Amino acid sequence: MPECEAFSLNESEDEAFSLSESDDEALIEPRGSFLKNALNSNKRKLILGVLIGIVTVTSVCLILYLTENEKIQYPSYGDIVKTLHTFSTDFSQSAKVINIGKSVNGRNISSISIKESESKKPLVWIVCGLHAREWTSPLTCLHFISNILKTSKNKEDDLLKSFRFKIVPVANPDGYEYSQVGYRLHRKNRRDSGCPEKETNGVFDSSNGVCYDVYPGKEAFSEPETRALRDAFLADIPHIFLGIHGNAQALLTPLAYKYETDERKTLTIRDTSYKYGPASSVIYTVGGTMMDWVYEDLGVNRTFTLELKSLCDEDICHWQPDIEMANKEIVPE
Repeated sequence: MPECEAFSLNESEDEAFSLSESDDEALIEPRGSFLKNALNSNKRKLILGVLIGIVTVTSVCLILYLTENEKIQYPSYGDIVKTLHTFSTDFSQSAKVINIGKSVNGRNISSISIKESESKKPLVWIVCGLHAREWTSPLTCLHFISNILKTSKNKEDDLLKSFRFKIVPVANPDGYEYSQVGYRLHRKNRRDSGCPEKETNGVFDSSNGVCYDVYPGKEAFSEPETRALRDAFLADIPHIFLGIHGNAQALLTPLAYKYETDERKTLTIRDTSYKYGPASSVIYTVGGTMMDWVYEDLGVNRTFTLELKSLCDEDICHWQPDIEMANKEIVPE
C-alpha cells in the first residue's frame, strides 16, 4: 500500500487539545452554557479541522491503494466474445461474428469474418487459443482484429483491399476458461476421457499414444472443437493459414510430424530474434497438428505457426506473462 504520512499535530496543536481545570470540571458536570460556548470555541473548530484532515488523508491513501492494485487482467472467454460483437457493431459493413461450432461443454466457438462487401479476395484464416494456458494467443488475435479493422479506414493501409479474413480468437473455450478459474497450466480441452487432459492441436491426426502429453483421442477429429475447425476450413479453404501459439519465439513451417531437413534460420523483428523453419527441426517432432493438416490435406502452401515472443522461462510467466508486459512487448510484434 502507498506510504502516507501520518496526520500529526504540532506542539501548539497538542497544547490546544489540553483542558484547563475549569474545563475538566465542566466535562464532569456539563452545563448548557459550556456546551453552547464549546460549539463556537477555537478548540471545536480545531477538532473539526483535524477530523476533516484525517478523513481526507485516509481517502487519498485508499484511492492510491486501489489505483495501484487495480491491474488489467487477461480477458475471459465471455469478455472476448463481447469484444467480437462490439467489433461487428462498430464495423458492421465489414465484420460479422459467426459461431463455427460447439465445445465439449457446449460453449459457442466464435469467429469473426472481416471483408469488404461481397468480397471474393484470397482468404486468410487465423486461429488462436488452441492450447488453453497460452493466454497471449487470444490477446494477440484481438490485436490483429482491431488493427485489420482500423486499417480499413485508411485507404493506403487497407488490408481488405487485398484479403479477407476469418479469425478464431479462442478455439478451445472450455480449456481457456478452466485455466483462468481452475488449473492455470491446463493445456487441452475438457473431455473426460480417463486421461488427465485431451489435446486439441493433436486431434487433426491420431498417431499419439493414449494419455501421452499430446494425446489426441481415439481417432482424428474425435473432439468437437477440431471438428468445428475442420468443417469451417473445408467450407472456405484459405490462401494463407496462421496459427498463433505462445511462447517459443519462433515462426514455424510444415512439417511438424516428421523430420525432413534442418533448414533453421533466424528472423529479426523489432530487434527480437525468432527461430524460423520446419517445426520438426526448430522445436520438436509432433504429430496431428493443425498446421500439417492444412498443409497436406487442404493443400495450403502458405501455412505457418507463430510462436509468440518469450518474456521469461518460469512456467506461469512463460505462458501468462503480466498482461501489461504482453501488450507492450509481445502484441506489437
